[in-house]
Amino acid sequence: MIKNTQADRSHPSGGDGTSASPSVITSAIAKVIALAAMMEDGAAPDKPRARGMLTEKQVLAIVPIARSTLWRLEATGRFPKGVYIPGTNRKLYFEDEVRHWQESMEGQQIGGRCRKSAKTLKTAKQTA
Repeated sequence: MIKNTQADRSHPSGGDGTSASPSVITSAIAKVIALAAMMEDGAAPDKPRARGMLTEKQVLAIVPIARSTLWRLEATGRFPKGVYIPGTNRKLYFEDEVRHWQESMEGQQIGGRCRKSAKTLKTAKQTA
């Protein structure tokens, strides 16, 4: 049977009076900092993070288009497909897919026709 003394439990080097080398301390600090950063992100060090999901209402708050346009874009494959959750009658979208789609759409026209203002039409008629 091994007997633990008070010195063995309180001193990190094992109670024999020796101290850890600076490189060991530095690597231990680096590990603690890495673990703290992971914890801030909400992920456990060895477990994969769950993908965030958004309801249709949340998607429409991020992407300011009409519901029918969302359905049409999804049906034509121009928007990420949502998934139905069995037994809940709810459709959810993966947040990372919606964000990626949003970033890829920068500078592109999303909806149907481009509507011109009355002023633009009036100016076009005058120059013709």
